[in-house]
Amino acid sequence: MLNEEQVTKNIIKSFSENIGFPVYTAEELEKMYKSFGVDPKSLDRRVFDTESMSHHLQSEVIKLLRMMKIEKDDFILDAGCGNGAPTRLMAKLYGCRIIGFDINPNQIQKAIDCDILEGVDFLIKRDIKDVHKIDYSENTFNKIFHNETICHWMNKEVALSGLYRVLKKGGIMGFHDWARGDRGDLNEAGGDFPGTYAEGVWFQHTIQETKSLLEQAGFVVLHTEDTTDIVDRGLRARLRELQMSKVYLKGASEEYFHKSIRYFKVMIETHYNYLRYGRFLCFKK
Repeated sequence: MLNEEQVTKNIIKSFSENIGFPVYTAEELEKMYKSFGVDPKSLDRRVFDTESMSHHLQSEVIKLLRMMKIEKDDFILDAGCGNGAPTRLMAKLYGCRIIGFDINPNQIQKAIDCDILEGVDFLIKRDIKDVHKIDYSENTFNKIFHNETICHWMNKEVALSGLYRVLKKGGIMGFHDWARGDRGDLNEAGGDFPGTYAEGVWFQHTIQETKSLLEQAGFVVLHTEDTTDIVDRGLRARLRELQMSKVYLKGASEEYFHKSIRYFKVMIETHYNYLRYGRFLCFKK
């Protein structure tokens, strides 16, 4: 039986350069952007879609941010921010203040380095925190965002209760997540796709189950949506683009290039059976 300490170790181990997908450094990303002829401070989709580990591409993340009605004066919490690509996208689009936290110190350092590279470090504060032990003051944030991270939360009831506490009355929370597939979850898919999925980090629910958990935590759910078809089309297009463009090799090793190709191929194979995607919008009364 897993405990929280073991899960934390598994997550920190999994989000490294040694698993199924590459996690680029700011230095590697800067080289890639130069080969693309792209300014990393811009909103060019290649910045977000290259550095982000999000399966929802920039266009879909922006759609969610618009649904959240984010404004410049908002104070936003990005829960489980990872390497921080969505946080930077928010900062570029709206110029709002954001705190992004993650349990993985390696990811936080990558996020800080990329914040500087993209010129938004003055808007973003990064913290190393466990979502199950949030210690921000009550009613601190008027918006909460998270992207494809609830699937890693072992005790969602505790985590969602903490997020509810720090969200102001009337505040909005929006997020994307990896949901359970029709045949099972990624723990069950691991045997079919060795070397791609880390063990002991997946706690997926169906979209309906996640909706129920939100309501149990006190949130009023405004919108739920199965985005699997959208993500599947996006990842297939992303794979084709990657296969046709060797420009990535100018910024990263050939090993990383082929690792990316394999990762996308395997991910697409798991869609529907072991992995669905959801979009959620809710608020605090």
